[in-house]
Amino acid sequence: FLNNETISKIINLTRVGSYKTFLIQCPDFLYEIKLMIKVVRELLSEDGTILLIMREIKEAQRLFNLLRSFNNQIVLLHSGMKHSELLFSIKEIVANKAKIIVGTRFAVFAPVKKLSLIMVGQESSWLYKAEESPRYHARDCAVMRGFIEGCPVVLTDFMPSTVSYYNALRSKYELIDDFNQSK
Repeated sequence: FLNNETISKIINLTRVGSYKTFLIQCPDFLYEIKLMIKVVRELLSEDGTILLIMREIKEAQRLFNLLRSFNNQIVLLHSGMKHSELLFSIKEIVANKAKIIVGTRFAVFAPVKKLSLIMVGQESSWLYKAEESPRYHARDCAVMRGFIEGCPVVLTDFMPSTVSYYNALRSKYELIDDFNQSK
């Protein structure tokens, strides 16, 4: 079962439209996906675009397929797409027709007019680090983009990275422990 208090915190802050980073320790990957879907469903009627970042193309594709079943204002962004598909997705984003963007680390740079929420699944994954030039970490870029855009950022993981956990201990992030919620 999902923690309704966690969902309420995310939704309320998104509706207010202010920046804060949540670090949510989840019991498993399925919980992360359910949390993303529930939050997206609750926020579909709100203004702005929701950005969901996954660590792998296949995970992004699965989440995209799940969300597409109840909303057609969704686009996929990842480096493995054909040029024509990528161009279509970017045109939809620029035209402000995409309500939901699902992608890999590449998606953190999507040309969104008004971001309302950024969610990063399995935030501790090394796959978020771009080793080629320019080097960046998608998790850190998501947090900075949320700060710049003035929207909440939700980092989820079974076992959060030491960097994120340290930031939570220093009160840069709000740590939410949903680890024992799914029983």
